[in-house]
Amino acid sequence: MKKICKALVFILVVSLFTTGCGNKAISKSKVLNCKLDKDIAEGIKISSVYKIEYSGKYIDRVTTVETVEANSDAMLDAYKQQFDSMFSEYRNIKGYSNNVEKKDNKVISNTTIDYKTINIDDLVKIDSDFAPYFENGKIRLDTMKEIYKQIGAECDK
Repeated sequence: MKKICKALVFILVVSLFTTGCGNKAISKSKVLNCKLDKDIAEGIKISSVYKIEYSGKYIDRVTTVETVEANSDAMLDAYKQQFDSMFSEYRNIKGYSNNVEKKDNKVISNTTIDYKTINIDDLVKIDSDFAPYFENGKIRLDTMKEIYKQIGAECDK
């Protein structure tokens, strides 16, 4: 019984330290998950998983994991190089992070865009195609869902 009490106290203390105290620590974000799987050529499959965190009708953060599976090492090297090149300009923007790694028969790209902290002007300077998606410095959830629908992704709900 003492061990259980000690374990509960430990969990409570750890929870308070990791989440903080008071109303500010309570997240009001909801999560919408979307997924896209495509066989783009024989022996090459792309899977994209999108985790959209949002508050109300606006997006707070999007985390994307894109995985390319291929049975050719040369093809994987080409995809890794393409991902690295594609994301290189964005990596210096505050609120934007990306990591690409080659592992086994896969290339995995992890990208997180924090729309609450990202400098939208920097984002638009790199790719002006982003500009129409912003409304008063924010992206609407409906807009993002439509973008994903257009590329063939399926979302929860």
